[in-house]
Amino acid sequence: MAINYSQDLLFEAEYRYARHFLNHLQMIGDIYNEWNERTEVALARLDEDWGQIQNAYNWALKNLHDNRAAEMCSQFPLVGGFVLVHRQNIYEYHNWLHNGIKAARQINDQHTTAVLLNDLSMAYLHQQDAQSALPIAHEALQTIEETAPNDNLIGAILNTLCIAYYSIGDYRRSLEFLEESLKFVEAEGDESKLMKALGNLGILRSRLGDYDEAIRIYNRTLQIARKRQSKLDIATDLCNLGVAYNDLDEYEKALAYHQEALAIARQLDDRWRTGLYLFNVALSYSLMHNYDQALIIIEQYYQHGLKNGQVDVESAKLQFVSVIYAQQGDIEKGLEAIHRSQALNEHGEFGELNQTFAKIYHLAQRYDLAISYYDQAISAYLEDGWKIGLARAYEELSTVYMDVNDVNSAAEFRQKALQTYQEMGHQRGIARLSN
Repeated sequence: MAINYSQDLLFEAEYRYARHFLNHLQMIGDIYNEWNERTEVALARLDEDWGQIQNAYNWALKNLHDNRAAEMCSQFPLVGGFVLVHRQNIYEYHNWLHNGIKAARQINDQHTTAVLLNDLSMAYLHQQDAQSALPIAHEALQTIEETAPNDNLIGAILNTLCIAYYSIGDYRRSLEFLEESLKFVEAEGDESKLMKALGNLGILRSRLGDYDEAIRIYNRTLQIARKRQSKLDIATDLCNLGVAYNDLDEYEKALAYHQEALAIARQLDDRWRTGLYLFNVALSYSLMHNYDQALIIIEQYYQHGLKNGQVDVESAKLQFVSVIYAQQGDIEKGLEAIHRSQALNEHGEFGELNQTFAKIYHLAQRYDLAISYYDQAISAYLEDGWKIGLARAYEELSTVYMDVNDVNSAAEFRQKALQTYQEMGHQRGIARLSN
């Protein structure tokens, strides 16, 4: 004889099933966040139970009319955290965050709403979409300050705002938010959060041209990360060191750091970092004029990004290869690539885009256009305060003026480049222009 269960009893059984796998996801997230050698263990367990976790999440989403299910729906992206990015494409991760925010608002859980808004802002930053990230981070800060003040969360959101303003080139505003964030982080006493905040401080110091201080900070955080056996933090610090040494024109040293970071990301199957570090390796090869290897690696970056739902990879690849094509003598192919990149990415950095156009037109001996684009790039760098970009644009523009026999303008911009390199303590730039 068939047994007929009441709807309430069936709902309760389904709720317990979903709750079990939510708790399991939280356990996996906790293992992932232990900052030791257990990252691989967490990802293996996630693979084993991923189908059941998805079923549990879908049940909670389907039953949002019930506040217990709504609470559960808000918790899935919260407890899963960054480990979810390893197994979700960016669109699915965004959906979980948006649905979680909707559910948290439904049950008037302002703390969870603010946390998920902050996570959503960071997800947009990982896509290099700072314009979308900024208002969401400000909304998160307003939500937590007005309804449920929490110093630790305020510090985290301030750190997100620091990254967002950095991403749009407003380094001074970024530094303001970072300094505010550091007050909360230092008071909290969490060493892992302190490492992240210090790492961001190093990035800002690097961007503002203070490379000695930036490298000192990166080596400090790398030492802490190695002591804690935190592979993700080790990879991040290696990446930051590589970027700094690329800016200092020490390309072989930079390449070594980037390759070590890439090896760690691949070992951990960290898809987002693998893409970022592939791009950095390709850039180092390009700066060393090893264009064949640079093109091989940038294609790996592109294919990796397509596979993992990264929307910006085609634009980034096209801008990267455009100058290489021009340097190899195919000006038209280079111009086609940079125009396509510009059309695809409305959030790209204005200074770098104009400098890329300028380089290609210089190689094409279309000097008037090269000078115009360098002027636009310099204006953007002056507004942003990005000193290494400014120094290089000054130096490259001086060579354009030399090519058109405008000796006075060439000397003017060469002197501006030298002065900027001196302000940064950029020894190779100083040596190159002092001869």
